[in-house]
Amino acid sequence: MPKISVLMPVYNTKEEWLKEAVESILNQTYKDFEFIIIDDGSTNKGTIKVLDNIYKCDSRIRVIKMPKSGINIIRRHLFAEAKGEFCALMDSDDISLQNRFEKQIKFFEENPDISVVGSWFEMFP
Repeated sequence: MPKISVLMPVYNTKEEWLKEAVESILNQTYKDFEFIIIDDGSTNKGTIKVLDNIYKCDSRIRVIKMPKSGINIIRRHLFAEAKGEFCALMDSDDISLQNRFEKQIKFFEENPDISVVGSWFEMFP
């Protein structure tokens, strides 16, 4: 069982943004995770192309394709698929710093009474 289940809903994300988001997860310093991506019925070719190839690059990735359902239903499916002790939410147009999971797991281990953490963000063009 992985320590973290990384949960990413995807819908018609620009190809370059999706690639960068996925790479930022795969390049984490903390490696004990599964990565579940659910496509919410994307129709743009860039998203479909990335998702059709992405699971081949790392055995921790699972891509699930669903008909257009909306973010609430997709998030429920993501949580239902998760096997990890912790869940980490990731948007398909965001980038995580390399040590995000390392810092968050360390915080949870040092603060067992805490059950939810967030992080700061930085806007960029």
